[in-house]
Amino acid sequence: MVWDFSDLTKRLKETVENSGLTVTELSQKTGISIRTLKDYLAGKRYPHAGRLMKISNALGVSCDYLLFPDRIN
Repeated sequence: MVWDFSDLTKRLKETVENSGLTVTELSQKTGISIRTLKDYLAGKRYPHAGRLMKISNALGVSCDYLLFPDRIN
């Protein structure tokens, strides 16, 4: 099975932009490297569950919000 994470990438980029945080600040809040965060935002890589939780907590949203944009408003 091939998973399509394009919705996650789109929602993540949108949420980071709306948060007012820079990638550097998000990196400091999550402990995830800037390079890795940039790869997530570019859709080159996708976060595993633990990192997705760190990112969602730092952005003040749920993991469901990032993963299922059609289900959560």
